Amino acid sequence: MIWVIAALLLIAAPAIADDPVFAARAAAAVQSHLEAERFSGAVLVAVDGKAIFRQGFGFADRAQRIPNTPETRFRTGSI
Repeated sequence: MIWVIAALLLIAAPAIADDPVFAARAAAAVQSHLEAERFSGAVLVAVDGKAIFRQGFGFADRAQRIPNTPETRFRTGSI
């Protein structure tokens, strides 16, 4: 099983900013990946540089059950 920890930055269309149910739809879109244990991280959706959706999903530390938040710092690197 592979655990994916990622931070996503999505640049959304301006029409989304006026959609009152966008946050619920965005969270629902991530939920299926979270339940299948294919995603754990934070999602940010911005329109014209303004965040319209920010939410953490899953755990930053599964052993201690520390949840991800929009402020979670992710260790990234490459070899």
